[in-house]
Amino acid sequence: AVPDKLFTDLGEEEAWAKRRDWLQDKLRSIRKQDLLRDTGLQEDTAKQLEAVPFGKGGIGADALRKLKEQPSAVRHAAVAKFLQTWQGPHVRNPTAWLIGIVKQEEQSFAKEREKAKLEEQQQWAKEGEGKAAVARPSGGWSHEGAKAMEEAKVGDQISGKVTNVMHRRVWVNAGFAQDATFLAQPGQYQVGEEVMN
Repeated sequence: AVPDKLFTDLGEEEAWAKRRDWLQDKLRSIRKQDLLRDTGLQEDTAKQLEAVPFGKGGIGADALRKLKEQPSAVRHAAVAKFLQTWQGPHVRNPTAWLIGIVKQEEQSFAKEREKAKLEEQQQWAKEGEGKAAVARPSGGWSHEGAKAMEEAKVGDQISGKVTNVMHRRVWVNAGFAQDATFLAQPGQYQVGEEVMN
């Protein structure tokens, strides 16, 4: 019910205007709650967008769904940028504006992930330039009379002795013509250690 007690000090016309405004605010609030529930937007993100109108003239369901699909870092960056810019005179459609910002932040996030991945690979390569735990034997790392590597099958249980370690790379004599190799955390394996799959 409209809280008539709030508007008793006003004239009849002003009281009706206040009641109308109060009801419109209530309806906007209900529409906003429905839209948030329907899109499943995360609570923290919805809270950030409290001051923004939803629905007609505000943010629509398409933008909220697009926002919901994003990782937390993208969501928060997109919302922060949107809140700084959405009231500008150049923004005609807040839904499209938010979707555009989300796409930009998605691309930025993907570039940052690629950059971090490249830096990690470069670090691995740099670490790989160091010396191995054991010098290469004069005959190489092959083992005469052992099984061919092609005989190994995915899921085979193998065991063997660590023959060398260099940073993250570990080599194991697992009974094949060549040592098997895999990546591990630095310092996890030592030369001579028995390894079982």
